[in-house]
Amino acid sequence: MALRMKLAQPTRQHQPTRPAWHVALFCWLALYWPAAEADQHNLEYRVKAAFLYNFTRFVEWPPNAYASADAPLEICIIGNDPFGRQLDQTVEGKSSNGHPLTIRRIRQSSDADSCKLLFISTSEQPRARDVIYALRGKPVLTVGDNSDFISHGAIVSFLLVDGKVRFTINQGAAEQARLTISSKLLGVAHSVVREPLQ
Repeated sequence: MALRMKLAQPTRQHQPTRPAWHVALFCWLALYWPAAEADQHNLEYRVKAAFLYNFTRFVEWPPNAYASADAPLEICIIGNDPFGRQLDQTVEGKSSNGHPLTIRRIRQSSDADSCKLLFISTSEQPRARDVIYALRGKPVLTVGDNSDFISHGAIVSFLLVDGKVRFTINQGAAEQARLTISSKLLGVAHSVVREPLQ
């Protein structure tokens, strides 16, 4: 069966130009890669690692978010790390818009100032709102490990739909963080909400 998917029409906002195969691969991951029962945990987090990498390619940070044009784009993990080496291996040797990707594990939100993407582990769910509010207004893409994080103000929250890894985007929170999310990424999201942090 031919792989077909519908992408949102481009908006007037500036969107990064991406090779077509990157977009096709990303959409395939988003819609068709199931979290199988066998070795489900490892597969689920391999898919999520691929998503995090692709988020860096379909989100635009403000120019003043970086100390220099070639400063690293830090992907940070707060809480228990469910990825093992999978995320490190996924981004090894890769860059986004000239910024080399690096991984850093942190223990508290005060360590997240240089992070551009913050993955919030399920172990942090009891204090997720405090972590997210500590970064309010800063250009940090907050990504929660399950659907509950969207209600705590995360910009992106993962969820499982019919065994497939999907995600919700909070466009209101993204705008408060001064992040521009590509229409292509919005088009493959399971849902898009607009709930700015109060």
